[in-house]
Amino acid sequence: MPSTVKAAAVVVGLLATSIHALSATILADTNRDGRVDVNGTSDVEGKATWTEDRGAIFLANIPDAYRRCTLGAPNVAPFMKMLDSCHDASDNVLRNPKFLAPLRTLPNPDLSDSATGVVIVCDKRAAKKVRIFHKMAGNWTYVDKRHTFKAADLRAGLELGIDSRDVRRPGAWNGTVTVNFNLTDRGESVYDTVALRVAPILIGHALNKVEQAFTVTGEYRPQQEAFAERLQSVLAEHGFEEPVARLHPIFGWAHDYFKAGYISMPGPDGPISLRVYIKSSIIALAAQRVYTHFRSASAGAAQHWKSSSSESDKMGNLQVVTPYCHGGRCFPLGRVVMGYSPYTSHQKAAAIFPFMQHQEAQLPFLLDHGWLYYGAIAEYLQFVPANNSRGWTIVVGDPHLAFNLLKEANEAGHGKLPAAHRPHLKDDPFKSCFSRTVKEVVQLPFLPGITKWTAAKIQYNVDVLKHETGVTDDEIVRVPALFYPYGGLASPRKLYCLSHILPSINHPVVGEISEPEHWPAKTGVIGNNLYPARPPWPSRSLFPIATDGLAIGEGQYLAPNPWGPLVNGTDIFAEATSKAFAKAGLNVTYFDNWLFQHEVGGGMHRATNLVRDISQKWW
Repeated sequence: MPSTVKAAAVVVGLLATSIHALSATILADTNRDGRVDVNGTSDVEGKATWTEDRGAIFLANIPDAYRRCTLGAPNVAPFMKMLDSCHDASDNVLRNPKFLAPLRTLPNPDLSDSATGVVIVCDKRAAKKVRIFHKMAGNWTYVDKRHTFKAADLRAGLELGIDSRDVRRPGAWNGTVTVNFNLTDRGESVYDTVALRVAPILIGHALNKVEQAFTVTGEYRPQQEAFAERLQSVLAEHGFEEPVARLHPIFGWAHDYFKAGYISMPGPDGPISLRVYIKSSIIALAAQRVYTHFRSASAGAAQHWKSSSSESDKMGNLQVVTPYCHGGRCFPLGRVVMGYSPYTSHQKAAAIFPFMQHQEAQLPFLLDHGWLYYGAIAEYLQFVPANNSRGWTIVVGDPHLAFNLLKEANEAGHGKLPAAHRPHLKDDPFKSCFSRTVKEVVQLPFLPGITKWTAAKIQYNVDVLKHETGVTDDEIVRVPALFYPYGGLASPRKLYCLSHILPSINHPVVGEISEPEHWPAKTGVIGNNLYPARPPWPSRSLFPIATDGLAIGEGQYLAPNPWGPLVNGTDIFAEATSKAFAKAGLNVTYFDNWLFQHEVGGGMHRATNLVRDISQKWW
C-alpha cells in the first residue's frame, strides 16, 4: 500500500476514534427548575458540587403509604425508634414514586454490544442512606451496587430516580451524596458524577397559611370540648374548610409531642412537598402517635434519637421567627427559636436543638427561660403578622403594664373589685387563690420586685431578638402579663393561695427583693417549715396571657380571655390587649381557657397545634 494511502487511513482512524470517543454523562436537576435538561447544558455547570445556590435536591421518602409500619405496632414507648426506622424507604420496594428525584444519563448510541455501565454511590455512609431506581417500560426497579446496565439501556440513556431512607441528622449524615456513573466499552472506562443533597426538614411560620388545627377532645373534660367546638366555629367563620382534628386525651396537650414540618424539592409543576411530623424528644406513648396515627401516603414522621424528659423539649417551645433580613444576612425561611430552662431541664438547650441545627436551613438560636416554670416561648412572646414594612412583629408580655393597670384601678377606688372577673365554678381547685380583689393582688408578697425581675428577664430575651432580627421597640406589641412564683410549697404564690388556712399571711406586706434565692427566708416561720422550692423560684402568669394564642392569618388572632378586672364594665386587660394588637392590624377573638388550660399549666398555644401550608419554595 502506498505511504500516502496508509497515512490517510491513519488519519481516518484517528478521526473516527475522536468522533466516537467514549463519554459518560449523568445529570440531575442541578439548576432546580424541576426538570433534568438532557437536550441542553443548563444542568451541566457545577453539577459535581452541591452548594446552597445550586445543586440537585432529593427527598427522604418516609411516608407510610399503606400503613404497613403502623398496623399492629406495639403500644409501648421503646418501639418508637423502630417505628421511626420503618417507612416507605426502609426496604427496597418503591411505594411512592412521586417522591423520587430524577437522574438521567445521556444517550450513547455508538456503544458496542459489550458495553456495560454501573450507577453507584461510593461513600459507604451515604450509600446506606439512599436508594436508586431504574425505570423501564413504566416500571421502577431497584438498583443495587452489583447491578450492571447493558448496552441497549445505555445507548438509549437511563431514566433513574433517587430518594433517601433518612433525613439530615447530627453525627449521622448531612444529607449529601455523589452519584457515580461508570461506563466501560471496548476495553476503555470513563465515569461522571453528580451531587445531590437531601432536603432539610423545615417548619412553617406565622405568615404561612393555616391548613389544619389540632386540639384534644373533651372526652373527659366538657369545658375542653366546648373550647374545641368554639375553635371549630371561629375558624369556619374565617374561611377554614378543614375541621379541627381531635386528638385522643392520651395526648394531654396537643402541642407537647409534635410539630408539623415539611420537606420539598423542585418539580415540573412546582414544589413537590411532603408533610413531616417531627416528634418531640420526650419519651411518651402520646408521642408515638405521630407514627401510628399521622403517617399516610402524603405525610411522614421523624424524630431526633436523643431522648429527653425536659419541659424545654415540648414542641410548643419551638417556634419560627418569620423571614427577615438584618445585618447583611437574610433568612428567607425564618429561624427556629427555642427557650432553655435550667430549672426544668438541667441543660443548656433542648435535646432536639442540634437536630434543628443540622437541617442548616432555619438557623436556630436560644432564649433564656430560666425564670419560667414551664418554659414555653408562648408564655410571654409570640410572632404575628403585622401591617408594617417587615410584615410581622413580636407580641411580648409586659409585667409592668399589667401591674400598673391593677395599681391604677386600685388607686381609682376599684380595689374591692374581683381581680379576675370570671365566675368560679364549684370544681375550680384554685378558687381560694383567684377570688382575690384587685387590692389583694396588688399586695401580693414581693409583687413589685417580682414584676421588676420578670420584666428584666423578658427584656433580656427581647434584646436578643432585637439584635438577631433588627425589630425595634416601636414595632413591638406589648400586652399585660403578670407573673408570680409558682414552684414549691413555700413559694409566695402557693403561700398566698393557702392563706385561707394560714391567716398569719392573709394580709402580706408589699416588699422589694434583690435576688430570688432569698425569697424562702422572707416568707418567715411558715415558709421555713414548709418544703422550700429550689431557688430561684420560676414563675408563670397569674392571668391568661395573649401571647399564648394563635395567629390564623387574614388579620385575625385568637387569644385566651385574660379575665381582668371589670372597671366600669370593661375588662382592663382585654381592652389593653385589643388596642395593642390593633396597632399591628390584628383583630383579637377571645376564648375562655381559664380552668381547663390556664390553671392546669398550659394555654391556647399548648392546647392546639396548627398545620401550615407547605407549597412554598425554599431553594
